[in-house]
Amino acid sequence: MGRLPVASAVINPFDLADPERRLALAYARSDAREDLLSLFLLDERLGAIVAATKEAMLGEIRLTWWRDALRGLADKAPPDEPLLQRLFSVVQKGACSADRLAAIAEGWGMLLSDPPVDEDMLIRHGEERGSALFRAAADILGCPQAGVEAAGSIWSLTDLAFRSNDDEISTRALALARKQLSAAKRGHWPASLRPLAIMMALARLDLKSSSRKRSQGAPQRIVRAMWAGLTGR
Repeated sequence: MGRLPVASAVINPFDLADPERRLALAYARSDAREDLLSLFLLDERLGAIVAATKEAMLGEIRLTWWRDALRGLADKAPPDEPLLQRLFSVVQKGACSADRLAAIAEGWGMLLSDPPVDEDMLIRHGEERGSALFRAAADILGCPQAGVEAAGSIWSLTDLAFRSNDDEISTRALALARKQLSAAKRGHWPASLRPLAIMMALARLDLKSSSRKRSQGAPQRIVRAMWAGLTGR
């Protein structure tokens, strides 16, 4: 008899700090919404570790713990950590792979590198954090599709550019995101992937802006997000 998933802790969408990802969740299939919420919460938790890190080595230790714990979800019950318990359930029922989740931690780790973050590390951050996040989300939403990895990298680099306090990192991340966007195919997102369509539409909006600041939840952004949620464009 296989191991049964542990009981998941109660988490609600308002545990997410990002109001626009809370909106994106509303467009997910009802039976996939809780798992997608867990995935988004993982990304925020790992990002918070990087943001709070003063000494790179300590941050790397914490991210390594998470990476190893996430990878271990494939074959063993997790430590007594509510988010890991929820993600264990996600992995055990086959909605997403443990290695995909661990890759998100690897991607965040690129920002703690010494010497300072260079272009190659930013590319890896986009590929490992963003591409893995979008691919995991597509798996959870039951619609694995070619092209989500490229969109995830663009979204991740754009998100980093607007969240980072380091002007050099922001400048490089924006340049890379715009370069990748110019080479990306623009198409129609299927109904099941509308949460990702919303995230990508808002990233495109950010990349068109000449400002380094954004007002998440502003009316213009909400209208754009809702249009993407309704049309997939």
